[in-house]
Amino acid sequence: MHPAVTLSIPQPCHQSWAVMTPTASGRHCAACQKIVVDFTLKTDAEILAYLAGAANGRPGGRFAAGQLERPLQRAAPAAPTRWRAMPFRPS
Repeated sequence: MHPAVTLSIPQPCHQSWAVMTPTASGRHCAACQKIVVDFTLKTDAEILAYLAGAANGRPGGRFAAGQLERPLQRAAPAAPTRWRAMPFRPS
């Protein structure tokens, strides 16, 4: 079982999202000198997947207040689909 992941930003960047330069994967923050990804509309599972594949350990991110300071929920495994053959009966 994976340990719970909780996001916190003790010292958030003061730079406004609106003044950051748009890029293919987010926006570039001149103050932080990193690409900032917009996670505000992403699910917990999407955030965890992105962070797991991040090249550096500290990517920049824009989050909604409700996404911070709580354990992120991993995606529940999909239940297997069971199909049952039904006899065909024309009407």
